[in-house]
Amino acid sequence: SATAFWLPALPVIALLLVGLRPALAWAAIAFLHGAGFIAFHDSGHSFPQVLSGGWVLQFDLFAQGTLAILLFALGLVYLRARDDAVEAERRGAQQLVRSEQRFRALVELLPVAVLVHRKGEVIYGNVAAARVLGYQGAGELLATPIADLVEAGDRAAVAERVAALREPGDTAPPREEHLLRKDGSRVPMEVSAFAADFDGELAVVAIGVDLSERRRFTARMMEVDRMMAAGTLAAGVAHEINNPLTFVHINLHLVREILKAAAAPLSPEQLEEVLVLLAEAASGSERIRDVVKDLMTFSSPADEGAGPLQVVALLEVALRMVKNQIEHRATLVRDYGDVPRAHGHGPRLSQVLLNLLVNACQAIPEGAVERNRIVVRLRSEDSRVVLEVQDTGVGIAEADLSRIFDPFYTTKPPGEGTGLGLAISRRLLTAMGGTLEVESELGKGSTFRVSLAEAF
Repeated sequence: SATAFWLPALPVIALLLVGLRPALAWAAIAFLHGAGFIAFHDSGHSFPQVLSGGWVLQFDLFAQGTLAILLFALGLVYLRARDDAVEAERRGAQQLVRSEQRFRALVELLPVAVLVHRKGEVIYGNVAAARVLGYQGAGELLATPIADLVEAGDRAAVAERVAALREPGDTAPPREEHLLRKDGSRVPMEVSAFAADFDGELAVVAIGVDLSERRRFTARMMEVDRMMAAGTLAAGVAHEINNPLTFVHINLHLVREILKAAAAPLSPEQLEEVLVLLAEAASGSERIRDVVKDLMTFSSPADEGAGPLQVVALLEVALRMVKNQIEHRATLVRDYGDVPRAHGHGPRLSQVLLNLLVNACQAIPEGAVERNRIVVRLRSEDSRVVLEVQDTGVGIAEADLSRIFDPFYTTKPPGEGTGLGLAISRRLLTAMGGTLEVESELGKGSTFRVSLAEAF
């Protein structure tokens, strides 16, 4: 039979398809089949013919045996493949279950709030979400309408963001939103979201970071920065108050002595002298009042609302407060253009201006006033009010420029800074819709540029 030529290939096929053991079994069967054929043929017998005629070839018993072996091999291959497929599916299902269990355990331990919602209702929430929203447990959040967890003013924006998440992998960038606790109180959150398959269906996964503690920390750091700035300015402010206070005290003492020495009504000369002394005392007290007023501008409550600001007035207040430091380091140059009012927050902008001016002073060593300058510029540009503080100080290395706005990073010597001033200044300006940029060259000085929107 012609099949005798390809029969030995079956063990090789079996070996490749299902492994060593079935291949060895098939090889043994093929060997016994071939040996039986040879023995039967050598004995002078021939196989009976079961089919014949026309184009149909002889189909003897040997060919039937060969076909049986082939079918047997294919059957084993099918059974083995089916078992492997079932086993692979079972292992895959187990791995998926373990993976989901590990993922859920990880999500439960996350310190950020995680909510999964579908068709407008919460279908999953982790422990952090329940805690920040004031619920007893994550189970209490289930089936809660997502709209009930969002402040009314943010619901339209949230609905728009959710509607844009149509396919797995779609993402929504971080955005500040106000969520509602169970008791109705508001909690500021920075929320990002993405679409994903959850339990076999499309859902939206929202991840929220509670901004309350961050804001409390920022407020504390702002107070620290204000106190540091106040400490830096203490000597200059004391000087500004002490000078007028001294001649107020002296003039009042002289008036008292004149009045005590006068035995009769004052002569015209004595009256004129008393009036001059009192006028000078009044002028000194007004100067003290102005210094205190400037300090009050700087130390006003930080929670006052934003509004139109006269930047020139705030800048002059800050310049008066650092006047003593500037006079010992550089020549002050004012370059003011005609600018409209800017939109911002007065006390916070005053803190920013003070930080920039103090930095400019500290960048210039004392003792070379005639060689150094601090230039303050104001101009209007593209519907924005732009203020620049330029100094001819030591400058900032290019490697440090990308980090100077990082909290606690400073290039100043120990004792001259905390590394908070610029970080806080940029954050304050960003909250007002403004920007803070810097240009600097080592050994030549720096320019800090503030930009604020015009007030309408």
